[in-house]
Amino acid sequence: KCRAMAPRRLALISRGLIGMVSLRAAHTNALVEPRLGFIGVGTIASAVVRGLCAGDETPPPSILLGPRSAVTAQALAAEFAGRVSVAPDNQAVVDGCDVLFLSVLPQQASGVLEALCLREDQLLVSLISTASAASLARAARLPESRVVRALPLPAVGERSGVTPLWPAEESVVRIFVRLGGAIAAADERELLTLATVTCLVGQLYAQMGEAQEWLVGRGIARAQASRYVTAVYAGAVSNSQEAAARAQVAAGDAEGDGSNSDVFRALVAEQTAGGINEQMLVAVRDGGAPDAFRGGLQAVHDRLQAGRAGGISPAPSVQPTSQPL
Repeated sequence: KCRAMAPRRLALISRGLIGMVSLRAAHTNALVEPRLGFIGVGTIASAVVRGLCAGDETPPPSILLGPRSAVTAQALAAEFAGRVSVAPDNQAVVDGCDVLFLSVLPQQASGVLEALCLREDQLLVSLISTASAASLARAARLPESRVVRALPLPAVGERSGVTPLWPAEESVVRIFVRLGGAIAAADERELLTLATVTCLVGQLYAQMGEAQEWLVGRGIARAQASRYVTAVYAGAVSNSQEAAARAQVAAGDAEGDGSNSDVFRALVAEQTAGGINEQMLVAVRDGGAPDAFRGGLQAVHDRLQAGRAGGISPAPSVQPTSQPL
């Protein structure tokens, strides 16, 4: 019978970010690499594959892709020949892997899993944000202890993404440590609370797009506007990471729980009184953006938590928009 590995919590430092994971990175190199299978090869799954193939680990990862998204799967197999191959069908992926990644639309997950025969010793790693571990375990006919939920972002393709996951199963944590870092949630509720902030990526891109269009409308070449807006936002992110690292060192926060720092408030407070950054802060605040921002986060959080309770949470009925919050 399947037996879940008991998670052990310890600190991991990765590119200045600290998360709680189940094993030390130094220990990972001594363990046998599992064979990995992917059903669904969209943006996130492709990023995971690219990140895993980006290094020079020995032995290299063995990755088997399902035939869904055939063009993408074949392109990855061609790019990473000898590491990545494409199976003729989904059951062949299951038969050829130890860890199965599922990255399909939430409404497709149960049907896909019910058509497969998984072994009791396999791990199922769901990259689906709105399907509960219990619902996936039922559909896959696995003990819930053999289901891991992980919610990476595309940055894992560059090995710079920190991924929240639950539970902290060792071989899965090892994979995401390699891709930039992992944060092991205490339970599924905490995982989904952390995952809520991943919804900010789209509105961030929209905000950047608005800034670009504003510059273009005032005579700046589109390419130049794109380059500069990207640089401004990248600089802000880099500055916040450096500030967090300095605050951590100053506070002696060796465990990385962040309890001794409040970096973002401090960075806001640094803005020059009467300066243009303060002017923009006031304009955005008075325009109601902070309330909309918090309301959007809460709505996404509620949707994710509803999925935990009920299986798969439906998408809300909203009209798509290109406007930022």
